[in-house]
Amino acid sequence: MNGPGKAEGWYPDPSDPNQLRWWNSVEWTDHTQPAPAAPAPPVRRFAKPAPPTRPRSSDGTPPPPARPVSINPPPPDSNDTGTKKGWAIALAVAALIVVAIVGSALSDDPDDTTLARPETSASTPTTDSSADSDTTTPSQPTTTSPSDTTGATSSQQPADTETATERLAELVVAQLTTPPSPYIRDQYQPGGWSDFDNDCQSTRHEVLQARSNERVVMSADGCRVSEGLWIDSFNGDRLTTAEEATIDHLVPLAEAHRSGGWQWDQATKERFANDDTAINFRIVGSDINQAKADSRPDQWLPPDEASHCAYAVDWIAVKHRWQLTVTASESAKLADILEGCPAGDSVQPFTSAPPVIVTTTVAPSTTVAIPESAGPGVLTLVSCDRYSERVVIANTGGEPVSLSGYNLHDEGFKHTHTLGQYGTLEAGETITIISGEDAAADADTNTHVWKRSHVWNNDGDIAHLVTPAGTTTTAGC
Repeated sequence: MNGPGKAEGWYPDPSDPNQLRWWNSVEWTDHTQPAPAAPAPPVRRFAKPAPPTRPRSSDGTPPPPARPVSINPPPPDSNDTGTKKGWAIALAVAALIVVAIVGSALSDDPDDTTLARPETSASTPTTDSSADSDTTTPSQPTTTSPSDTTGATSSQQPADTETATERLAELVVAQLTTPPSPYIRDQYQPGGWSDFDNDCQSTRHEVLQARSNERVVMSADGCRVSEGLWIDSFNGDRLTTAEEATIDHLVPLAEAHRSGGWQWDQATKERFANDDTAINFRIVGSDINQAKADSRPDQWLPPDEASHCAYAVDWIAVKHRWQLTVTASESAKLADILEGCPAGDSVQPFTSAPPVIVTTTVAPSTTVAIPESAGPGVLTLVSCDRYSERVVIANTGGEPVSLSGYNLHDEGFKHTHTLGQYGTLEAGETITIISGEDAAADADTNTHVWKRSHVWNNDGDIAHLVTPAGTTTTAGC
């Protein structure tokens, strides 16, 4: 509006849009100045604005300061009833000009590297304030979802169960027999988990770090994980300490040995034990790990039925990858599981280069020479092998011995076996007592099954042969 109610100030000139004219609250004066130029294109730095040009009137006298187009308006006239309204208008115009300039300066310009919005920097490892002062977390936790029970990586491409079925058909079906050489865990994990890259963190602790769903807490020396968050792949339990979280070989080491690993050289056995692929390792609680032991899928499956498809597919993938055999019952069970999987069910096969597998010649076992005497029969505890779960007892005397009243037990009497059921042992004859899930009787070699579970401790045990009179002979296992 143009009239007495309009506050004094600089306004767009009604006669020339390219300049501003001073309004004295009553009428337009002769004082003018150029209108603000349009915002310049963005530059690499903010330029200092040029000082405003002071206009002059036709009689040569300077006009009042040109303030309304800058941030500060001219001082108001206390007698002007429109002063407050004028201030508001002037401030609004100034704000619009500032917004336009700043917005233009921050616009996306591919050539402008100075004013570009900075990239968000990676977070810096921090110390876990809830832990002791000497426990830090030098690594970031993974973003694996708790529902991701395979820990599959992005480098693995999904395949359907049809692929698993094809792989199962390619596996060699072999009869379950006792391997030519016994399973010895130390051949697969000598001294425990390996540290191939010599960074003081074994494969176990590197896997715990990589698959934790929270930032892990390390030991003071940074070599071992002490705390984190892992989801049990078999039952969904939350595991928060390294003591609770165990690394399960999907195909157990003993099962790998029975199904072909017995012919591997030492280095290949170690590579299998430390094959830290998504399909080969599971993080589970110790109780369920012990329940599974070295069972095959036809002997044990995870409690959560929803995980059976992934379990079967990954089991097949591991055996296919390492060229291991399957038993007839194992193959039938796996095929049955796959048949019940939803059509097109997604699995995570390992797609990297196949492992290096080196086989070696296993020397045949030698027969123990049984000394004989001309006297009465005498039972002797010849040997005990804790790895193959095999105990050999011989009659070293010259006459038959009835086994009635004899018994065999381990250290601490946790397991006891009566021998009377096997009748009489002839002079110079041996009897072999075996145990373990794959134990098989053999009449030709007088081999008998004690039980289909493990008896002898892998870290050392003592076999005791007790006579009917109560005397005992022992042999280390």
